Amino acid sequence: MAAARSRSLGPNPQVLELVRRARLASEVAQLVLEPPQPLDHGPGHGVACDLYRQAIYWTLLARRQMNQGGTLEPVLEADVWRDANPVELAKEAGQPGLADNIGRAFGPKPFIDFAELSAEEQLALATQLRSVTEPILDNLESRQIEVERVWMRRTVRLGALAALLAAVVTAYALTSDVRERGADLATGASWVASSKYPENGCTSPAQKCTESPNFFFHTNEEIDPNIIFDLKKTQSISGVRVVNRPDCCPGRGIPLVVEVSDDLKTWKEVARRSRDFSNWRVNFPKVSGRYVKLHAPNKNILHLQQVRILP
Repeated sequence: MAAARSRSLGPNPQVLELVRRARLASEVAQLVLEPPQPLDHGPGHGVACDLYRQAIYWTLLARRQMNQGGTLEPVLEADVWRDANPVELAKEAGQPGLADNIGRAFGPKPFIDFAELSAEEQLALATQLRSVTEPILDNLESRQIEVERVWMRRTVRLGALAALLAAVVTAYALTSDVRERGADLATGASWVASSKYPENGCTSPAQKCTESPNFFFHTNEEIDPNIIFDLKKTQSISGVRVVNRPDCCPGRGIPLVVEVSDDLKTWKEVARRSRDFSNWRVNFPKVSGRYVKLHAPNKNILHLQQVRILP
């Protein structure tokens, strides 16, 4: 992947612009070499030579950009030609015998040199330059296609992996929820709230009912509003999950204190929540008790959607 990326056009707009210039110069050169009708001032083969030279120059500059991997540093035209290797370019184009002629395009005043050639020499050189320009431009663009394919395969693999991980996480969450629900000591346990708001609420021991989807109990505003669960016998308890009312007022009932008792007289605090929450799961050292109380030790209103008591 790294090798393909290092050889590709990449997303760099500067590189794409250089390739566009190279393609444009090559297309215009082709029109000059094979015009739809004779030009008014004679064959333009010498001009075509210079246009192909431009195309080679923009291609070499694009390669520099790709090798740098970032913003192209300022570079002199002479430096680009000095670093160019006509032998390697001719080999890359499958025309190793044209290296010397290709090198003629790298001179300091090529368009003057091209104009001084005979018509036959201009045509021959333009044809040779075209035979090199087109393949190296094709190579440049094919490398972009190569990296895009690699990236596509990688994206598909990553997408599949992400989907798999999401499925694993979802399955784990569902499995955990099923396991937790199966262990919930509050299932079927009766409960009593310290007061009852006139509207809605479920009837003990239910924590779900159609008439009250957002909370199963709702106290009035009072000092120390609370709900007490009776587990019917002493149980080992190590955690609770509390789901707050989802549609309103997450700050009510804060702080929320969880306490355990065996006789409704002596209570042991096992957990406390001092910040707003939507879904609070807390574990604590195992304690034994028959009664579990959740309360807000101040003047407040308490309403919750669900309470699980975990062994």
